[in-house]
Amino acid sequence: MGLFSKLLGLDKRDAAVTEKAAKTPPKSTKSLGTSGSNASLIEAYSAIGIDASVFTASKVLRDARKLAKQFADDEFKELGKPESRSCTLNPLTKSGKAPKAVAKGQAVFDLPEGRSIVCNIRYLADGSVLDAQLHEWGGPECCHRIQRVDGELKDVAGGHEDAAVDGTLVEYGDDIHEKILTAAKNPLPPSLRFDVPFPFADTKGVSEAERPFYQDDSYYTDSSYPGTIMEKRVVPFESRKAVSYPSGNGLYVAEILMLYYCALGTYPHPRNGYPGLWWFGYGVRNVGLLLESLESRGFIALRPAADSLGSLKVSQLKELLESQGVPSTGKKADLIARIAAEVSEDVIAAAGVERKYGLTELGAAELLENEYVPYMHNHPSKTIEGPSFGKEFTVWSANRLLHDEGMDGWKEKLKAMRN
Repeated sequence: MGLFSKLLGLDKRDAAVTEKAAKTPPKSTKSLGTSGSNASLIEAYSAIGIDASVFTASKVLRDARKLAKQFADDEFKELGKPESRSCTLNPLTKSGKAPKAVAKGQAVFDLPEGRSIVCNIRYLADGSVLDAQLHEWGGPECCHRIQRVDGELKDVAGGHEDAAVDGTLVEYGDDIHEKILTAAKNPLPPSLRFDVPFPFADTKGVSEAERPFYQDDSYYTDSSYPGTIMEKRVVPFESRKAVSYPSGNGLYVAEILMLYYCALGTYPHPRNGYPGLWWFGYGVRNVGLLLESLESRGFIALRPAADSLGSLKVSQLKELLESQGVPSTGKKADLIARIAAEVSEDVIAAAGVERKYGLTELGAAELLENEYVPYMHNHPSKTIEGPSFGKEFTVWSANRLLHDEGMDGWKEKLKAMRN
């Protein structure tokens, strides 16, 4: 435990905070309020010759109507009353230059039966649309991703959130078109095909005893932050394998991150249950199945129950000692040491102390060789996946970069990617 806390700059308390925050369900909202004043940024852009005053909520509303008519007239013949609209300027780069996307905005329109149309737009410095997304919230699955290709706006999604090639689910994102073509030429094994059930994305096999550590099925929606500019579709773990790279030992990002959590000594059955990060961030609903898979391959193993004594209160420790006729005086650390030395493992386990997973030598070596995964998972400056907010800085972009350039000097490479 000490090795990994020093290595990653985290302790159990940090992990608990991370889990508690990640467990909070993504908010479902149909509108974003108007942001604060853009006055200071307008002045900054004016200083470098760009009239940023043209980027207003009214402009976003007008452009949203034009885009809907041009690319989605069949689905959205009449946009309802605008429910909300907003426009925000992006800050200049560190070198004082304009970013590629100078501004971003959102317009939300009411439709019958409680549905809404959400339009997210990003703008170039000349006021033209860089890219956009039209998405129906609360209705049939329909999404138009509009990008500027060779100077013209084109719908690259064709009204669908995902592109399926030869039965293989592939998510749109940076450089994804090349991966789609590759998937078409090289069909994936049956276990990764879209028409085959995904075991890690299904909790039907979870026993009744395990259920309290999971959320209700309604919690596991197919996207996080639906209907907002932050919306991100969940990519099941098995599908993610199609567009990411394994480690030398064959582990994918989610599996390596699970080693990190096992190193913290809180799994299985963390106090607050399994956090939503596993589903919304890594496409894993059945966390127990992933743990069993890592255990069967020798990366993790259950530690003695005595190693988990720290989870008990002082009163519980004293009660356990007294039940065995062992002195129960001293501080908590003394009580734990005394139990470990004088009370059998069977008695400790019978007292309700649960054994937790720890890393084997193989698992510890694997985590050390792939430190970038927990590093990116906990990075305060990570972005959402895809190009919506400029250059992507995620564990997935790091995975691609380090696969292409190698692991030597990985931290400096990631810092350079961020800058």
